[in-house]
Amino acid sequence: KMGISESRWSLLPPFAALLPKYIPMANVLELVFTAEPISAQRAYEIGFVNRVVPGDQLMDEAMALANRLVEMAPLSLRYFKEMAYRGVDMNEAGLASMTRNIYDMLLKSEDAVEGPKAFAEKRQVRWKGR
Repeated sequence: KMGISESRWSLLPPFAALLPKYIPMANVLELVFTAEPISAQRAYEIGFVNRVVPGDQLMDEAMALANRLVEMAPLSLRYFKEMAYRGVDMNEAGLASMTRNIYDMLLKSEDAVEGPKAFAEKRQVRWKGR
């Protein structure tokens, strides 16, 4: 179980103001106002966590995800994360401009050459992050 119990003690949860960006406001208010713990399944249902696994599989699942992420192109992940967070508050023109600028930067990177080259040569890619 997990919860946000600070309101019970006349404290403010420092990260709670960010939660409405990720989960519905009604769920945020319920979590903060009631300070009641919720199950992992409920946290999943409201979008507070991405997946739920049995406790004895937690480290295996976390390591599998980490291993998957290290195979990905680091610049693409970094810039997509930036676009996703910044793009939430942008209009379409701003989003298109940002996307174009980032895409142009990526095309000039060493990794943009390495990815397709490794694919064509049927070998493991060697990302440099530049």
